[in-house]
Amino acid sequence: MPYLGGRLTDLVRGVREVTPPAARAMAAIGGRHLTLRTRDGTPIGPGTDYGHVRGSWTEKEVEHQRSGGIDRYRSGVESHHYRAPWVEWGVEPHDIEPDDAQAIDTPEGPRAGAHHPGYPGAHPVAKAVAELEATLPEVMQPELEAWAKAAEANAKRYPAIH
Repeated sequence: MPYLGGRLTDLVRGVREVTPPAARAMAAIGGRHLTLRTRDGTPIGPGTDYGHVRGSWTEKEVEHQRSGGIDRYRSGVESHHYRAPWVEWGVEPHDIEPDDAQAIDTPEGPRAGAHHPGYPGAHPVAKAVAELEATLPEVMQPELEAWAKAAEANAKRYPAIH
């Protein structure tokens, strides 16, 4: 957009007024992207899980923080399922004992105890973050274009901005 004199602060003000809603929207887009990709990357395990961990991933509410005079918006993905950390980071080999006198259920039937061989982790969150980082310009392009149009339209409200 051409700037034909006037006050540079008017141009900056026009951009600053539309930036917070655009930044909030971009954080939400990122959170939504991470949630969908994390779900896609979460394996459905054997036994009684049937995708409960996969379905437990939710998009985090966009948070606003102001630090050092800078507004920051962030979102993400989270799960409160007790197995989610195991799916992400894995688990070391370990012995499993029953919590009470009853046998534990295993895929081979009830047992008095079992040895878990460990699991290396599927890292669905880490993989989703890496993918978003690699495709960020493409993922955010529509919102960036909308922000640029809104900033230009808003700046044109001020004198000498054409």
